[in-house]
Amino acid sequence: MTNKELAQKLLDLLGGKDNVLANAACMTRLRVTVKDTGNVDTEGIKALDGVMGLVEDDTMQIVLGPGKVNKVLEEFSKLTGLAKGVADESVVDAAATNKAAQKAKYESKPVQAFLKKISNVFVALLPGIIAAGLINGICNVINVSTAGALAGEWWYQGIRSMGWALFAYLPILVGYNAACEFGGSAALGGIAGMMCIANSAMPLLAPGAADPATAILLPLTSAQYNPGRHDRGSHRWRIFCLDGASDSQGYAQRARHVLVPAAGAHHWRLCSDARHPAGWRMADDCHL
Repeated sequence: MTNKELAQKLLDLLGGKDNVLANAACMTRLRVTVKDTGNVDTEGIKALDGVMGLVEDDTMQIVLGPGKVNKVLEEFSKLTGLAKGVADESVVDAAATNKAAQKAKYESKPVQAFLKKISNVFVALLPGIIAAGLINGICNVINVSTAGALAGEWWYQGIRSMGWALFAYLPILVGYNAACEFGGSAALGGIAGMMCIANSAMPLLAPGAADPATAILLPLTSAQYNPGRHDRGSHRWRIFCLDGASDSQGYAQRARHVLVPAAGAHHWRLCSDARHPAGWRMADDCHL
């Protein structure tokens, strides 16, 4: 829609030339003084393409945005035959008005409003995610370059724990923020996030952790509830034991996750530990 077409439509919706007493512009608004506000179609003005909002005050203030408002006023004054006026408005007020109008127009669209809520859930977490990612990255570089020389230092492992903790318990923060954003109970949102973290002490998992034969199976899937395991077709993530309780530097024995066929353990691959030049090897008596 051209500026001339927009000006004509605004004039018609404002009640025509006979209903307009004065026209002026500030930084963002076309201000029109009308004779009878009853002749003004306010909803029609708000629905026009190019109109960001409408403020009904002593004058009809049509928000068009900086730059555009002057072009529309030029055409509008030609149609009304009235001289162009200039209204005072501070830069701060103009910016606030423009932002509020844009926000109101944006939130009136349900899909965009929903996506905005989703983004708000994670925007608050970005500083923590970035910080944790940097900590993990730097610690991994140090770990590799020093061959694990700092593994026994409490302060180093404390820093590593900061990066680990954020990602380990991220579901709790996401659940908490999501509940707050969608108007629910923050505590219930946090509980929902907790349910997404695998913990062998969880009552739903405890029987199976002690003895797989006594695991509690869920209906429909007939599988044990375990948010920490990921199925990928015929493959599953399994945990097996590694031999060597510790080495000369005091590294504790650790388990690794490897991808193996669900039908058996005929094929597997281990990622060697940078702190152990010889790497880890599977013990002869280990089983899946």
